[in-house]
Amino acid sequence: KVSELTARIPSAVGGLGTLFFTFLIARLLFDKKSAVLSVVALLVTNIFIYEARYAEMESLLIFFITAAVYCFLKAYKTPSREGRWIVCAFAMMGFGTITKGPFAFTFPLIPLAAYLFLYKEAGFMIKRSFLYGLALFFIIVLPWVVYILNRFQGFFHLLFWETILYYSAGYEHSKPFYFYIAKTYKIFFPWIFFLPVALWIAFRKQGEKLRREYVFVLLWIAGNMLFLSFSSAKRE
Repeated sequence: KVSELTARIPSAVGGLGTLFFTFLIARLLFDKKSAVLSVVALLVTNIFIYEARYAEMESLLIFFITAAVYCFLKAYKTPSREGRWIVCAFAMMGFGTITKGPFAFTFPLIPLAAYLFLYKEAGFMIKRSFLYGLALFFIIVLPWVVYILNRFQGFFHLLFWETILYYSAGYEHSKPFYFYIAKTYKIFFPWIFFLPVALWIAFRKQGEKLRREYVFVLLWIAGNMLFLSFSSAKRE
């Protein structure tokens, strides 16, 4: 039976899962103290609490994206188990895509690809394990697409309309390029005010030991922010 409680449970579970993988990512990149602080910061971020409480799919989408990023990082940092982590990453992206659409695919790949190209390690993305993972992604997604197409004949048109045309043409909700950038103070309140200090810490000479980790986090935020900003259509 669907009730207000049962409708909210998936979002709550997605929120808890996001907290868990946020902790793991911060611990992997930095240390346990940073991981705890990251979880606390996320817990008091307005938009995160909002999405984790409402009966919407965004919380699950965020969970799958965060899980995929963690798996990619584990693959990169533990070459001996690279294959299994890459497969896990693409599995998370596949499940995220059938949950809420292609952002589950693009959002983890944007910082990963940007980081690898920046440090001239793009060969990571043509390894056999990476290609196997990509194949798994399509194995997960394509049966769902075929099933939906058989049930709803207009799905392909809707899919094309709501992704490619929506992104490039902005047939609805057309906003200027800086729309999301201007909203960051509200979305990331109150942590946005610490951004200048965080950037100073990341790029000062003493932070050179963890420079690559700081760069990845910056690419994760800025890369996806730019990706969304280039879209002609934007929503709150």
